Amino acid sequence: MKCPECKTAAFTTKEYEMEHIDICSSCSGVWLDEGEIQSIISNKVTTFSEDEVRKTVSAAFSGIPLQERESIKECPKCHVNMKPINYTIDSGVIIDKCPKNHGIWLNKHELEKVQQYRDYWQEKGFENKEKLTKLISTPTPSEEDSSSLLFGLAVSAAQLWEKITK
Repeated sequence: MKCPECKTAAFTTKEYEMEHIDICSSCSGVWLDEGEIQSIISNKVTTFSEDEVRKTVSAAFSGIPLQERESIKECPKCHVNMKPINYTIDSGVIIDKCPKNHGIWLNKHELEKVQQYRDYWQEKGFENKEKLTKLISTPTPSEEDSSSLLFGLAVSAAQLWEKITK
């Protein structure tokens, strides 16, 4: 297997968040086989400082930088050009995904940024759940009330949140 970034074949395997991941010995990029990122995100063994998380979240909504769009990497498994994508569309963390679903490539420190971004929004989700629950427990506004549309949206969001978190 050749590194998509530096083209060396010097990968080592390391256990990280209860998964065995492939790390390039030269550039420290990470290859994750299909499904490993979901496992890593859900395990939450590694913790990050508030400052690290704040820096990662501040990069959100930045799009895909021009140099990332021009730097096409090949999948180390099938050698097809991978597609650079912004993790969760708005994170600012650019990962390269194999179109044949062999896995994803993350440059040095991007795996940690993915985890930091995910942790931040999960924490915010729980905060918002409490606000939505409080809003739902208030009496239903009348149909003439201009806030009834917002109230209905809040109820729908809370019900969706309940389904997701069960």
